[in-house]
Amino acid sequence: MLIVSGVLGYVLIEDYSFFDAFYMTIITLSTVGFNEVHALSDAGRLFTSFLLITSFGTFAYAATSISRYIIDGDFNRYYKSYRVNETISKLSGHVIVCGYGRNGKQAAHVLKNHDKRFVVIEDSKDVVAGVNHKYNDLVLQGNARNDDMLLRAGVKKAAALITTLPVDADNLFIVLTARHMNPNLTIIS
Repeated sequence: MLIVSGVLGYVLIEDYSFFDAFYMTIITLSTVGFNEVHALSDAGRLFTSFLLITSFGTFAYAATSISRYIIDGDFNRYYKSYRVNETISKLSGHVIVCGYGRNGKQAAHVLKNHDKRFVVIEDSKDVVAGVNHKYNDLVLQGNARNDDMLLRAGVKKAAALITTLPVDADNLFIVLTARHMNPNLTIIS
């Protein structure tokens, strides 16, 4: 957009040819600082100044956005989510624990003591952040009542599902959905 507006500006303000306007725009935006193609009028110098300020502003905004993306952890969260999904897709015969409240923690503790692979699905971000177990890379933050979340947890290849949500209707919904997705699944609710 800067290149197009620069070319148009030089064509309209300075009556440059397309090639001269393009060349002038490129040397201005890249801050190379070669001589002008032709002497600039006052309006042309003002336009060049505006083009330089705009290009610096655009560069600063882009650098800030990229830095924030990396520093704020968006990149880390994306990479961790990718890694979790890849790990879960390779699992087979694992256990899915829906809900990480008192009962879910107890179930996870027993599974961990028996060195059994498991995936935790928990809706609360705060609880997910506090999950600390041997396979903590296998924690999905989301609603276990969501079919896609059960699929992400690998319900079709899982050996068992433990649902410990506080609302019985939610547990029933998960049981029915999981049974439909995997008829051989052992379900504990």
